Amino acid sequence: FRFALGRNPSPQEAAWAIDFLQNGLATDSADDQPQRRPWQFGWGSRDESTGQVSFHSLPQFTGSAWQGGDQLPDAKLGWAMLNADGGHPGDAGHATIRRFIAPTSGTLRIHGTLAHSSDEGDGVRARVVLARHGIVGSWTADGAEVSTNVDAREIEAGDVVDFLVDCRDSTSHDSYRWSLTVTIAHAANGVKSVWNSAEGFHGPLPAPLSNWEQIAQALLMSNEFVYVD
Repeated sequence: FRFALGRNPSPQEAAWAIDFLQNGLATDSADDQPQRRPWQFGWGSRDESTGQVSFHSLPQFTGSAWQGGDQLPDAKLGWAMLNADGGHPGDAGHATIRRFIAPTSGTLRIHGTLAHSSDEGDGVRARVVLARHGIVGSWTADGAEVSTNVDAREIEAGDVVDFLVDCRDSTSHDSYRWSLTVTIAHAANGVKSVWNSAEGFHGPLPAPLSNWEQIAQALLMSNEFVYVD
């Protein structure tokens, strides 16, 4: 404190600092910050009897893709892999899931194109599942491109939108591209926010700052520190 401020802190400043270090501010985990990074990358499946989607984060980031391990196929998750442009599903129990958590309430619209370019294999199936609406779109691409648009749906902040791709009957030649644009017209004023799946792709998020790190950052931005000679 004395070094950062260039003087002894006042009793009030010291009390504020001690209270912050002891109590801090509520911070979300690195994987629970939809306002900053609404996209998550995983694998799972949809229970056809209950409609529930089981989602598990893909554990390995290679620098350009999320997958089950260092090598493909992975011993547990097989060919399941997601990158900025698309990915490759695993077997029937290991669909790839690109999850979007709505940062705001409003009217949701989705525009996209699913592409499976191989002449071999049996193509892939893509579905969009909203937690409060169920399946709102389902398409199959087999050596072709298909539009994957979803008309207006009302959602609330925190709602989950899952983009699942499964292998159909065979995992052979199932690499796909799925370009997605998510638009939400805000409930309060109609202003639109737009998220793109490729632009929103990311690796592991940094851990939130600790209380000590936050207060150090605040001190570094103080006038006394900025203008120190």
